[in-house]
Amino acid sequence: MLDLSFKSKLISLQRIVPNLEDLKKISNEKVHEIEQNMQKIDAVDFTYSVNNRIYNGFYAKMSSLKEKTRPVIIVHRGGYEMFGYVDADRIYTGYIACLIKSGYIVIGSQCMGTGDNGALDDYGGSDLESFLKLKEFIDNDIYADSSRIALYGISRGGISVFQMIRKVDWVKSVVTVSPLVDLRDDTFRPEMKNVIQRAFGGSQKDRIIRSAICHVLDFPCNIPILLLYGALDKRVDPRTGLDFSKKMLACKIPHRLVLFEGAGHSLKECRSEAQAMMLDWFEKYL
Repeated sequence: MLDLSFKSKLISLQRIVPNLEDLKKISNEKVHEIEQNMQKIDAVDFTYSVNNRIYNGFYAKMSSLKEKTRPVIIVHRGGYEMFGYVDADRIYTGYIACLIKSGYIVIGSQCMGTGDNGALDDYGGSDLESFLKLKEFIDNDIYADSSRIALYGISRGGISVFQMIRKVDWVKSVVTVSPLVDLRDDTFRPEMKNVIQRAFGGSQKDRIIRSAICHVLDFPCNIPILLLYGALDKRVDPRTGLDFSKKMLACKIPHRLVLFEGAGHSLKECRSEAQAMMLDWFEKYL
Protein backbone atom coordinates (compact mmCIF):
# COMPACT_ATOMS: atom_id res chain seq x y z
CA MET A 1 0.00 0.00 0.00
CA LEU A 2 1.09 3.56 -0.71
CA ASP A 3 2.92 4.97 2.30
CA LEU A 4 1.87 8.63 2.44
CA SER A 5 4.34 11.09 3.92
CA PHE A 6 1.50 12.92 5.68
CA LYS A 7 -0.04 9.78 7.21
CA SER A 8 0.71 11.06 10.74
CA LYS A 9 -1.97 13.70 10.12
CA LEU A 10 -4.58 11.05 9.28
CA ILE A 11 -6.79 8.85 11.42
CA SER A 12 -6.83 5.83 9.10
CA LEU A 13 -5.54 4.79 5.71
CA GLN A 14 -6.40 1.91 3.36
CA ARG A 15 -5.97 0.95 -0.28
CA ILE A 16 -8.90 1.52 -2.63
CA VAL A 17 -9.98 -1.79 -4.15
CA PRO A 18 -13.13 -2.60 -6.10
CA ASN A 19 -15.89 -4.68 -4.59
CA LEU A 20 -16.07 -7.94 -6.53
CA GLU A 21 -19.86 -8.06 -6.26
CA ASP A 22 -20.10 -4.56 -7.72
CA LEU A 23 -17.77 -5.52 -10.55
CA LYS A 24 -20.27 -8.17 -11.65
CA LYS A 25 -22.90 -5.47 -12.14
CA ILE A 26 -20.91 -3.43 -14.67
CA SER A 27 -19.68 -4.18 -18.16
CA ASN A 28 -16.77 -6.52 -18.86
CA GLU A 29 -15.10 -3.65 -20.69
CA LYS A 30 -15.17 -1.47 -17.58
CA VAL A 31 -14.00 -4.36 -15.39
CA HIS A 32 -11.03 -4.82 -17.69
CA GLU A 33 -10.25 -1.09 -17.56
CA ILE A 34 -10.37 -1.11 -13.75
CA GLU A 35 -8.11 -4.15 -13.53
CA GLN A 36 -5.62 -2.61 -15.95
CA ASN A 37 -5.52 0.74 -14.18
CA MET A 38 -5.17 -0.86 -10.75
CA GLN A 39 -1.78 -2.12 -11.94
CA LYS A 40 -0.68 1.45 -12.74
CA ILE A 41 -2.34 3.57 -10.05
CA ASP A 42 -1.72 3.82 -6.30
CA ALA A 43 -4.99 4.87 -4.64
CA VAL A 44 -5.96 5.10 -0.98
CA ASP A 45 -8.94 6.08 1.15
CA PHE A 46 -8.26 7.92 4.39
CA THR A 47 -10.11 9.53 7.28
CA TYR A 48 -9.18 12.81 8.93
CA SER A 49 -10.52 15.29 11.44
CA VAL A 50 -11.64 18.86 10.72
CA ASN A 51 -13.19 20.97 13.48
CA ASN A 52 -13.92 17.81 15.48
CA ARG A 53 -15.73 16.21 12.54
CA ILE A 54 -14.47 13.05 10.83
CA TYR A 55 -14.29 13.10 7.02
CA ASN A 56 -13.34 10.53 4.42
CA GLY A 57 -10.87 11.48 1.72
CA PHE A 58 -9.02 9.89 -1.18
CA TYR A 59 -5.61 10.20 -2.81
CA ALA A 60 -4.20 8.69 -5.99
CA LYS A 61 -1.15 8.91 -8.23
CA MET A 62 0.64 6.83 -10.83
CA SER A 63 2.67 4.03 -9.26
CA SER A 64 5.61 5.01 -11.45
CA LEU A 65 5.83 8.44 -9.81
CA LYS A 66 8.68 8.04 -7.32
CA GLU A 67 10.80 11.16 -6.99
CA LYS A 68 9.79 13.99 -9.31
CA THR A 69 7.08 16.18 -7.78
CA ARG A 70 3.91 16.68 -9.78
CA PRO A 71 1.04 19.20 -9.84
CA VAL A 72 -2.06 18.41 -7.81
CA ILE A 73 -5.75 18.38 -8.71
CA ILE A 74 -8.22 18.68 -5.83
CA VAL A 75 -11.33 16.78 -6.91
CA HIS A 76 -14.75 18.04 -5.78
CA ARG A 77 -17.20 15.16 -6.11
CA GLY A 78 -20.78 15.25 -7.30
CA GLY A 79 -23.90 13.75 -5.79
CA TYR A 80 -25.07 13.68 -2.20
CA GLU A 81 -24.19 11.32 0.65
CA MET A 82 -23.31 7.91 -0.86
CA PHE A 83 -24.66 8.80 -4.31
CA GLY A 84 -21.62 10.12 -6.16
CA TYR A 85 -19.16 8.83 -3.53
CA VAL A 86 -15.71 8.51 -5.13
CA ASP A 87 -15.20 4.75 -5.11
CA ALA A 88 -12.89 2.39 -6.99
CA ASP A 89 -14.99 2.70 -10.14
CA ARG A 90 -14.56 6.49 -10.23
CA ILE A 91 -10.87 6.36 -9.29
CA TYR A 92 -9.87 3.80 -11.90
CA THR A 93 -12.12 4.95 -14.77
CA GLY A 94 -13.47 8.17 -16.26
CA TYR A 95 -12.29 11.72 -15.65
CA ILE A 96 -10.37 11.01 -12.43
CA ALA A 97 -8.42 8.15 -13.98
CA CYS A 98 -7.71 10.40 -16.96
CA LEU A 99 -6.15 13.00 -14.66
CA ILE A 100 -4.07 10.46 -12.76
CA LYS A 101 -2.77 8.76 -15.91
CA SER A 102 -1.79 12.18 -17.27
CA GLY A 103 0.63 12.54 -14.36
CA TYR A 104 -1.39 14.57 -11.88
CA ILE A 105 -1.74 13.75 -8.21
CA VAL A 106 -5.40 13.62 -7.23
CA ILE A 107 -6.76 14.28 -3.77
CA GLY A 108 -10.27 15.02 -2.53
CA SER A 109 -12.83 15.00 0.23
CA GLN A 110 -15.96 12.85 0.24
CA CYS A 111 -17.81 15.79 1.90
CA MET A 112 -18.84 13.42 4.70
CA GLY A 113 -17.64 10.63 6.95
CA THR A 114 -18.92 7.08 6.74
CA GLY A 115 -18.08 5.97 10.29
CA ASP A 116 -20.13 6.30 13.50
CA ASN A 117 -18.62 9.74 14.15
CA GLY A 118 -18.58 10.80 10.52
CA ALA A 119 -19.49 14.30 9.43
CA LEU A 120 -22.90 14.74 7.82
CA ASP A 121 -23.06 15.87 4.21
CA ASP A 122 -24.61 19.34 4.30
CA TYR A 123 -24.24 19.97 0.57
CA GLY A 124 -21.75 22.79 0.37
CA GLY A 125 -21.80 24.03 3.97
CA SER A 126 -19.21 23.03 6.56
CA ASP A 127 -17.76 20.41 4.21
CA LEU A 128 -15.84 23.25 2.53
CA GLU A 129 -13.48 23.07 5.52
CA SER A 130 -12.69 19.47 4.62
CA PHE A 131 -11.38 20.67 1.24
CA LEU A 132 -9.37 23.54 2.72
CA LYS A 133 -7.70 21.05 5.08
CA LEU A 134 -6.29 19.16 2.10
CA LYS A 135 -3.76 21.94 1.47
CA GLU A 136 -1.98 20.92 4.68
CA PHE A 137 -1.63 17.37 3.34
CA ILE A 138 -0.42 18.58 -0.05
CA ASP A 139 2.22 20.76 1.60
CA ASN A 140 3.53 17.66 3.39
CA ASP A 141 3.39 15.30 0.41
CA ILE A 142 6.83 14.42 -0.95
CA TYR A 143 5.34 13.70 -4.38
CA ALA A 144 3.36 16.94 -4.72
CA ASP A 145 4.30 20.34 -6.09
CA SER A 146 2.29 22.55 -3.73
CA SER A 147 2.93 25.60 -5.92
CA ARG A 148 0.81 24.03 -8.68
CA ILE A 149 -2.68 23.19 -7.43
CA ALA A 150 -5.88 23.22 -9.48
CA LEU A 151 -9.50 22.31 -8.84
CA TYR A 152 -11.77 19.90 -10.70
CA GLY A 153 -15.45 19.68 -9.83
CA ILE A 154 -18.48 17.92 -11.21
CA SER A 155 -22.13 18.84 -10.60
CA ARG A 156 -22.55 19.50 -6.85
CA GLY A 157 -18.74 19.87 -6.73
CA GLY A 158 -19.20 23.25 -8.38
CA ILE A 159 -20.57 24.56 -5.08
CA SER A 160 -17.34 23.98 -3.15
CA VAL A 161 -15.07 24.79 -6.11
CA PHE A 162 -16.42 28.32 -6.39
CA GLN A 163 -16.56 28.79 -2.62
CA MET A 164 -12.93 27.75 -2.44
CA ILE A 165 -11.55 30.20 -4.99
CA ARG A 166 -13.12 33.03 -2.97
CA LYS A 167 -11.18 31.98 0.15
CA VAL A 168 -7.66 31.00 -0.96
CA ASP A 169 -4.94 32.49 -3.14
CA TRP A 170 -3.08 29.31 -4.12
CA VAL A 171 -5.40 27.85 -6.78
CA LYS A 172 -3.98 28.16 -10.30
CA SER A 173 -6.88 27.01 -12.49
CA VAL A 174 -10.35 25.40 -12.43
CA VAL A 175 -12.23 22.89 -14.57
CA THR A 176 -15.89 22.09 -13.86
CA VAL A 177 -18.26 19.62 -15.50
CA SER A 178 -21.97 20.46 -15.27
CA PRO A 179 -21.40 22.63 -12.19
CA LEU A 180 -24.36 23.46 -9.98
CA VAL A 181 -24.06 27.23 -9.61
CA ASP A 182 -27.62 28.32 -8.82
CA LEU A 183 -29.65 26.72 -6.01
CA ARG A 184 -32.12 29.56 -5.56
CA ASP A 185 -35.13 27.59 -6.82
CA ASP A 186 -36.10 24.05 -7.84
CA THR A 187 -38.06 24.83 -11.01
CA PHE A 188 -35.78 22.88 -13.33
CA ARG A 189 -35.56 19.78 -11.11
CA PRO A 190 -38.34 19.84 -8.49
CA GLU A 191 -37.26 16.57 -6.82
CA MET A 192 -34.08 18.29 -5.55
CA LYS A 193 -36.19 20.20 -3.02
CA ASN A 194 -36.31 17.15 -0.76
CA VAL A 195 -32.55 16.59 -1.00
CA ILE A 196 -31.81 20.23 -0.21
CA GLN A 197 -34.21 20.29 2.73
CA ARG A 198 -32.66 17.14 4.17
CA ALA A 199 -29.12 18.43 3.62
CA PHE A 200 -29.25 21.93 5.08
CA GLY A 201 -32.87 22.95 5.63
CA GLY A 202 -33.33 24.71 2.32
CA SER A 203 -33.72 28.30 3.51
CA GLN A 204 -33.30 30.95 0.82
CA LYS A 205 -30.38 32.44 2.73
CA ASP A 206 -28.51 29.12 2.73
CA ARG A 207 -29.37 28.51 -0.90
CA ILE A 208 -27.83 31.87 -1.86
CA ILE A 209 -24.70 31.12 0.18
CA ARG A 210 -24.21 27.99 -1.93
CA SER A 211 -25.05 29.65 -5.27
CA ALA A 212 -21.86 30.73 -7.04
CA ILE A 213 -23.85 32.87 -9.47
CA CYS A 214 -24.60 35.24 -6.57
CA HIS A 215 -20.93 35.75 -5.66
CA VAL A 216 -19.09 36.37 -8.93
CA LEU A 217 -17.99 39.80 -7.70
CA ASP A 218 -15.88 37.98 -5.11
CA PHE A 219 -14.04 35.82 -7.64
CA PRO A 220 -10.33 36.51 -8.18
CA CYS A 221 -9.38 37.75 -11.63
CA ASN A 222 -6.32 35.51 -12.04
CA ILE A 223 -7.82 32.00 -12.00
CA PRO A 224 -8.86 30.73 -15.48
CA ILE A 225 -12.13 28.76 -15.27
CA LEU A 226 -13.37 26.17 -17.76
CA LEU A 227 -17.12 25.42 -17.68
CA LEU A 228 -18.31 22.30 -19.52
CA TYR A 229 -22.06 21.70 -19.85
CA GLY A 230 -24.24 19.28 -21.78
CA ALA A 231 -27.08 20.92 -23.70
CA LEU A 232 -29.38 17.99 -22.83
CA ASP A 233 -28.51 17.87 -19.12
CA LYS A 234 -31.57 16.87 -17.07
CA ARG A 235 -29.94 17.28 -13.65
CA VAL A 236 -28.40 20.75 -13.88
CA ASP A 237 -30.00 23.41 -16.05
CA PRO A 238 -27.40 24.22 -18.75
CA ARG A 239 -28.94 27.69 -19.12
CA THR A 240 -27.46 28.57 -15.73
CA GLY A 241 -24.06 28.14 -17.36
CA LEU A 242 -24.95 30.89 -19.83
CA ASP A 243 -26.16 33.20 -17.06
CA PHE A 244 -23.05 32.42 -15.01
CA SER A 245 -20.79 33.17 -17.96
CA LYS A 246 -22.53 36.52 -18.58
CA LYS A 247 -21.87 37.56 -15.00
CA MET A 248 -18.23 36.51 -15.23
CA LEU A 249 -17.87 38.43 -18.47
CA ALA A 250 -19.22 41.54 -16.77
CA CYS A 251 -16.71 41.08 -13.93
CA LYS A 252 -13.84 40.26 -16.32
CA ILE A 253 -13.26 36.82 -14.82
CA PRO A 254 -11.13 34.75 -17.24
CA HIS A 255 -13.16 31.75 -18.35
CA ARG A 256 -14.42 29.63 -21.22
CA LEU A 257 -17.91 28.16 -21.51
CA VAL A 258 -18.42 25.08 -23.68
CA LEU A 259 -21.94 23.76 -24.28
CA PHE A 260 -21.85 20.29 -25.85
CA GLU A 261 -24.72 19.59 -28.21
CA GLY A 262 -26.46 16.26 -27.60
CA ALA A 263 -24.71 15.64 -24.28
CA GLY A 264 -26.19 14.92 -20.87
CA HIS A 265 -25.04 15.53 -17.32
CA SER A 266 -21.86 13.41 -17.30
CA LEU A 267 -20.90 14.35 -20.88
CA LYS A 268 -20.48 10.64 -21.69
CA GLU A 269 -21.62 11.36 -25.26
CA CYS A 270 -18.51 13.52 -25.81
CA ARG A 271 -16.20 12.17 -23.12
CA SER A 272 -13.03 12.03 -25.22
CA GLU A 273 -13.48 15.61 -26.43
CA ALA A 274 -14.32 16.90 -22.95
CA GLN A 275 -11.37 15.10 -21.36
CA ALA A 276 -9.03 16.51 -24.00
CA MET A 277 -10.28 20.04 -23.23
CA MET A 278 -9.78 19.44 -19.51
CA LEU A 279 -6.22 18.21 -19.95
CA ASP A 280 -5.35 21.05 -22.33
CA TRP A 281 -6.69 23.56 -19.79
CA PHE A 282 -4.67 22.17 -16.91
CA GLU A 283 -1.54 21.89 -19.05
CA LYS A 284 -1.87 25.48 -20.17
CA TYR A 285 -2.64 27.06 -16.81
CA LEU A 286 -1.06 24.67 -14.31
